[in-house]
Amino acid sequence: MTTETNSLPMTVTLEQLAQAFEAWENGYRAEPSKFLTAEECATAEVSTLSADRAAYFHELLSRAT
Repeated sequence: MTTETNSLPMTVTLEQLAQAFEAWENGYRAEPSKFLTAEECATAEVSTLSADRAAYFHELLSRAT
């Protein structure tokens, strides 16, 4: 998965953070094959998945603001 990110600070409310986290939890963690090919799922390392999840979560937060 390729996600555009930037390092700009963002202001979010606790409600926005909760909504973004729920979307992340339901989407990325529930169906990794929706975001990764079968080969990527099979060969993914935890650190790579964590970085991709962080990028996706950042994207969701950006949309919430």
